[in-house]
Amino acid sequence: MEKQMTMSNGAKIRELREAAGMTQDKLAAMSRVDRRTVQRAEQGTRLQMETLSSLAAALGVLVANIIVNGARHEDIDNLDAKSLVVLNRIRSGMMLMNIVRDSYEGTISCEAEPTSENIEALSAVITKLESLMPQPWERPHQRLSFPLSERLKAAVEVGEQLRQLEGWGIAFYAGTYTARTQVPTWDGDHGEMFISSRTPYELVTICRVIVAHSGQGDRITTKANDIFVPTKPLSDASTENDKKPLDDEIPF
Repeated sequence: MEKQMTMSNGAKIRELREAAGMTQDKLAAMSRVDRRTVQRAEQGTRLQMETLSSLAAALGVLVANIIVNGARHEDIDNLDAKSLVVLNRIRSGMMLMNIVRDSYEGTISCEAEPTSENIEALSAVITKLESLMPQPWERPHQRLSFPLSERLKAAVEVGEQLRQLEGWGIAFYAGTYTARTQVPTWDGDHGEMFISSRTPYELVTICRVIVAHSGQGDRITTKANDIFVPTKPLSDASTENDKKPLDDEIPF
């Protein structure tokens, strides 16, 4: 089956890259693509949605922000239907831990076959990630304190275990996406976390970690049913609001 090809917004990608202080080589490395792909993206060419998703993740924006306006609505609808999330192969213990720790919440799943040979290293990494996974309903005093000194030691251990697992053909793939949800808050009077009808919806970062066979390459994709996709670009919405007449204002 032919993969979906979408026109990139070259000027926007270049603007975001330069604003982040990245070279084309750095963006390529963070996106797990080659430099030529970044150059093509900045020239405004048609690329696979998976590639655009990786570029968007590295730039810290939604895919909707780096595709051309003419194709935007069709592509966003398609992306929303597919709920595509790109997960990159992670070889760094610190990077893997940070992806989990810096998220609002997330999931860890294993598609690799556990064996008596790999189970010790496999369970050790997963146990560490599960201990770091944020729990939105966790009370403030229950939250794990993880000093930098301990984090550095743990990163070395996890990194060594990742390398050991790669020798057995097992890799950790991880990525994030944006969702919109009500975030529980702490009620000191009642001593519990709560959400009410007045609790506002906020944009949060969700992480996905999948343990899979390393033969799948440097990237895999998965689906999520709660990806936040704006109905129109924020810049367009802002422009429209700026042009809106103020006839509905009530004089006092």
